[in-house]
This record gives sequence, structure tokens and C-alpha cells, in this order.
Amino acid sequence: MRPWAWPCAGRTLVPYDDCSDRGFANWPGVAALVAGVAVSVPLFSNQEEYVGWVPRHWPAFGDITCLVGFAVSAGLYRVLRRAAG
Repeated sequence: MRPWAWPCAGRTLVPYDDCSDRGFANWPGVAALVAGVAVSVPLFSNQEEYVGWVPRHWPAFGDITCLVGFAVSAGLYRVLRRAAG
């Protein structure tokens, strides 16, 4: 699974207002996607070639990159969309 897929889903599934305006720029979406990947992959990834900080110290967690990326992106996107307008 791609490391950006779940953060992208988290950002996409949060409801937002009608964006039919041609001048609309979705900077909160891009910021939430980048933050979701930046937090989930280095900290929570548990693969053969790379083990993140959390699974290295607590192996019982396993690879929860997708869950963390989804939650971080969805939560941050909701906060940033409200702040943006």
C-alpha cells in the first residue's frame, strides 16, 4: 500500500463546502496530506527495510501507518478548512 493513500483518503472524506468556484485553492488539503504522510511514515511504519520509532520501541503496535495517516490528515484538514474560511 502506498504511504500517501490513507492520508489522502482522510483528507478527502472530511466534508467541505461547495468548491465549484474556479478561484478555489485547496491549500488545507495539500497541507493535511503532507502532514499525514510526514507523521505516519517516519513514526509508525513497520516494514522490512524501515521500522519507525513507535514499532521499534513497542512492537505490539505493528504497522499502523495507514490509521495514523488517516486520522492526522482528516483531523488537520477539518481544522484548517474551518480556519481558512
